[in-house]
Parts: sequence; C-alpha cells; structure tokens
Amino acid sequence: MRACCFLGVLCVLGMSCSSSDGGTEDPQVAEAELTYLGVTQWLLRYGETTVLLDSFFSRPEPGAEGFTEAGLDLMQRVLDAAGVESIDFILVGHSHADHAIDCGSVAMRTGARVIGSRTTCLIAEAEGLPEDRCTVVGTGAELQLGEATMRAVRTIHFLPQFIGSFGELDEVPALADVWSAPNGGPISYLISFPGDEPFSMFHTSSIAPIDEDDGSEEDYLANLDSVFGDVDGVTLWLAPLGFLSEERELTPYFSRIAPEFAIPQHFDGLATETDLETGLTTAFVASPTLKQVAGDNGSTILVPEEYFDAFIVSPEGVSRSPEAPVKAAFGL
Repeated sequence: MRACCFLGVLCVLGMSCSSSDGGTEDPQVAEAELTYLGVTQWLLRYGETTVLLDSFFSRPEPGAEGFTEAGLDLMQRVLDAAGVESIDFILVGHSHADHAIDCGSVAMRTGARVIGSRTTCLIAEAEGLPEDRCTVVGTGAELQLGEATMRAVRTIHFLPQFIGSFGELDEVPALADVWSAPNGGPISYLISFPGDEPFSMFHTSSIAPIDEDDGSEEDYLANLDSVFGDVDGVTLWLAPLGFLSEERELTPYFSRIAPEFAIPQHFDGLATETDLETGLTTAFVASPTLKQVAGDNGSTILVPEEYFDAFIVSPEGVSRSPEAPVKAAFGL
C-alpha cells in the first residue's frame, strides 16, 4: 500500500504538532472516513478532527446573492445525521460557486477555519467570516490539521482558456458578486495521516491537461513535481477523472500522484442541476482509456453510487463503509 511522508512540516495557526486533543507528539490515525456530498464536496473525519472538502450546500439560481438559508439548513441536517457537532477546517479547492459559495457562512455556523486561495478568503469575508479565520495557501504550504498534515499545490482548472482561466479578486466582493467570482487559482490538497502505517489522500477539485495555459504563468507540472518529489504515491486520489479523456492527459497525473485508489467526482452536474435529497441521477462510467491508464499505474477506481456514500481510507487501502448514517437518514 502507498502512503506519503511529509518532511519539515510547518506548524501554524497557533497549533502544536500534537494531536488536536492535546495528546502525544506522535498521534496515531487508524483510518479516515469520507462521506460524499456531491460535486467535489466531502465530509472527512479522522481522530478528533472533522474537515469539509469544498463548501457547496446552497444551490441557488445563477446570479443569486451568495449562500441560502436552505443550504445552511441542509448542511445542519447532514452534520446531525453524521453525528458531527462542529467542523475544524474547510479546505476549498477553488473559488467558483459550486465549490466555495458556502465557505464563509458554514464556517460561521460551525466554528471552522477556512483554507484556500486569496479569492476564497475574500468570499468568506463577504459572508461575515473575520479575516483572521481564513488562511491563504499556495504551492508548498504545509499546515497541521489536527492529527494530520496537509500540503497544498496549485493545479489547473477544466477548460483553462474558457471557464477555467485564472483570475483573482482584489477586494471583498458584494454578496451579489460571489456567484460570479473567478476561480482564484485551484488548489489541491495532499493530506497525510500519521501512524505506524501512515496513509494519505489527495483532493483535486478541477483538472485539465497539465501543460495547458490558463493565463496564470504557473508551471503546473513543476508544481506537482515539487509537492510529490518526496512522496511515494498516495492511498487515495479524489478527482474529476471524467474531465480528461486521452492517455497523454491522464498519464502525467497518475504517474506522479501514483494513487492506490482513485474516486471520480464532479460528474453529477452543476449548481441547480444537483439535488442531494433526491439522489444521484448521473452515473460515472470510466472510459476504456481511464481504465487502462489507472491499471497501468496500479490504481483501482471506486465510484460513488449515491449521494452520502461513505468510504473508509486506511493503511489497508480504500473500501466502502458498511455504515452510511447520512445516506440512511436521507432515505437514499
């Protein structure tokens, strides 16, 4: 099984390198649990820590003024069903509405710290989150997330010469402008879980051929190499795998990230097309090319079959959880 090891992790945000409950300096994490919340949003739990990957509970019509109370109500019902009382961190992949529209409002309701691009932090401020409750990260940033460590890397957005072109906000936007915010520069997150047999996961919210130009002047191949240079593969990669169709597009990612398992995401439509409560209506079907490249790199593809499906990530690999309390609570 594959796992990553971070060297020289920087402990920031006023937290020590010990576990989040003040335990030993060498915390142990036996497993992590992931619950699928649609698009690229996941509820991640390990040890005493809860992390939200992306923040998209509200699904307003395009042009609406930011988050909705219905979205926050849905968030609370999901957390209640999961037995979660608070969220520690919200990691936002990029600043488009279907990834970040609730980041500030959810943080305000749950006590979470938001982590993401400068644009993401400005969106969070627009929703009322104090400036010091959001941390801006870029390639190479390393943070302690409770018992785990996180390494950030700038990656490329789908259709980089169109909807994926790079853009950053310069100031806090009006709520009416949150929906149309630029992507802020997508950030992928490599999370390492410590223990006698460490394991890891990599979350990617959008993706395109790594050598395309999005106007940012970023060298995305160099970014990925710099972050994975001392990492011997990951246990799990969460990514919009359906956004890449050719071997030459897929291979640079699979060969560097080297995931033991890969879970596709962002295949269920956008914004108002997705409805968590009525269930997943679009199935992901891996293309022959994806199957070939994954197989050639020793990767197994697991596919969410329904919203709120739960997965267990551990040193043994990735498996579907026999229990999915949120899914059961919503009758799916």
